[in-house]
Amino acid sequence: MKKVILTLAIFAMAALGAKAQDSVFSYTHQGTTLYYIVDSTGDATVVAPLYPNLHYNADSTVIETWWGYSKPQGAVTVPDSVPFLGTNHAVTKVGNSAFRRCDSVTAITLPATVATLGRHCFRQCTRLASINIPQGVTSIGNSAFSDCIGLTSVTIPNSVTSIDEWAFCWCYSLTSVTIHEGVTEIPYCCFYYDSLLTEVNLPTSLVTIGKYSFAKCKSLQTLTFPNGLSVIDKNAFDYCTSLHSITLPSSLNTLGIAAFGYCEALEQISIPGGVGTISEWAFNNCHSLQSVTLGEGVETIGYAAFRECGSLTSINYPSSLRVIDGHAFQYDTLLATPLNLPEGFQTIGSVAFGDCNGILSISLPGSMDSISSYVFFGCKGVQTVTLAEGIRKIGNETFYGCDHLRHIDLPATLEEVGEEAFAWCAALDTLLFPPNTHRLGYGALAKCENLKVLQLPEGLEKVDSLLLYSTGIETLVVPPHVTRIEYAAFADCQYLHKLQMPATVTYLGDSLFVDGTPLDTLVLGSEVPPSLGNVVFQHYNTLLIVPCGSAAAYRSHSVWGRFANIEENCNGIDDLEVMGYRLWVMDGRIVVEGAEGETVNVYDITGRLTQTFKHSSNQAIHNGVYLVKVGDRPAKKVVIIK
Repeated sequence: MKKVILTLAIFAMAALGAKAQDSVFSYTHQGTTLYYIVDSTGDATVVAPLYPNLHYNADSTVIETWWGYSKPQGAVTVPDSVPFLGTNHAVTKVGNSAFRRCDSVTAITLPATVATLGRHCFRQCTRLASINIPQGVTSIGNSAFSDCIGLTSVTIPNSVTSIDEWAFCWCYSLTSVTIHEGVTEIPYCCFYYDSLLTEVNLPTSLVTIGKYSFAKCKSLQTLTFPNGLSVIDKNAFDYCTSLHSITLPSSLNTLGIAAFGYCEALEQISIPGGVGTISEWAFNNCHSLQSVTLGEGVETIGYAAFRECGSLTSINYPSSLRVIDGHAFQYDTLLATPLNLPEGFQTIGSVAFGDCNGILSISLPGSMDSISSYVFFGCKGVQTVTLAEGIRKIGNETFYGCDHLRHIDLPATLEEVGEEAFAWCAALDTLLFPPNTHRLGYGALAKCENLKVLQLPEGLEKVDSLLLYSTGIETLVVPPHVTRIEYAAFADCQYLHKLQMPATVTYLGDSLFVDGTPLDTLVLGSEVPPSLGNVVFQHYNTLLIVPCGSAAAYRSHSVWGRFANIEENCNGIDDLEVMGYRLWVMDGRIVVEGAEGETVNVYDITGRLTQTFKHSSNQAIHNGVYLVKVGDRPAKKVVIIK
């Protein structure tokens, strides 16, 4: 008889194994009826009565797993085993959606036999205030406790090695979380929008804090990261608006996009050198952030990384730094640390320091090939700028609106200056372009109202439109290779009284001297009258000084002939204001003004030194071609004809 019973039992278990996943049965324990299946291993899983099916309401937005069944209520205890076909089966798993939307359950007690909490298993249990996650649970599924808005605290035991995405998101009443050793990753959106969460204890085993994992935890104030943590991923603490104190461990090597964006209470941050790149938007809108310390090893500050950190006053720039990306510090109006970037630095992105009004001085290394457009747009506090040898290009509007900028050192390597690069630099009084600069963009010096000394580069081929719009220049010499003066280049230059152009200029553009340019003297180097655009002059009372023997050609021209005062220059040289000094010939002697204390050397065409003097030559100089060198400035060619 015993053999027959045993055979039947074995047969029953074989049948059970074949259909175990479809065999949903109920069992009542301590007054609560729950539903189970037994899998092929003989272990039981708590499931919803509709398992494996789900019920959708009419508009397909609400999922019900207990449709038509009485949901459990109050405090629920899950037994450690359940009987099925005469055999007790250990309960090892809470299945997917098992208690989903059981909104009258207030507490769950799980047995020590449970090892797995499935997907959505307690999701939307809105009155669930407490749950024990027993030692022995190894994994917590996707959205397992999502929307448990009554849950106040969670302790995750050290047996847990895996927590899935969204596990505790939208738990609006959750105030404390303790995660014991074993967990290496807090995944995507795990505690997202737990707006009352104030205390989080992280395990030393933790390696990765995933994307959005604590985003919008608006009550979280302090956090201690374990040594060994290597990744804080994208938006991990985005909008943690009460977070004011954190210490990043030296083990950290990845700081993701917007990792601490809008952490409005954060006051200071020290970023270890292992973080080679501070990702874009990393600390964007951290309005209380006052100081930033970057460790040696940090190479890149990403796009908008510290944008709109309105309280930021200090930051260091380590020798390892190579890139500051666009908008990185835009609107950090109190940032006062001198911008002294290390040799080896390569790139500053567009608007990186836009409207950083607290910066007073800027020094950029020669390892930079160019300065991008708008980098220092509106930096009203900047007073001095030093650009090292090696920099070739200044972009469009790079220093636009730096209205306290008084002094800038330009490197001999400079080749291009973009459109409106120094526009509205109202305090700039001296600007000496090096000889190799061949392009000054449209309006490069527009509205530099106090500019008194300007040396245009010898390599310049064209004076572009509005170059000197409304400046304080009184006397200007156009360099010897310029062939065209473009539209309105000297319009509204309210103090420009004397202008000298070389023989190479063949065209003067439209509206060149309109809108209040009070030109008294125009010195032309071309024997052939340059061609003219439309309405070049508003009046014709300016004195024209033309090359010896060419006055007749100018008087016979249909426009140039309107000038009543045309004189020929037969001395070979007229007033030249170059390199910050004036150079002219008087009574056959060379005179220098504005270079007090500097030695003047005069060389003949063979390179032989003919005179050395201060201020003015001691003897008359003979007809010929000479090179005049003042101090260590570039020599200027002078032709003497008497």
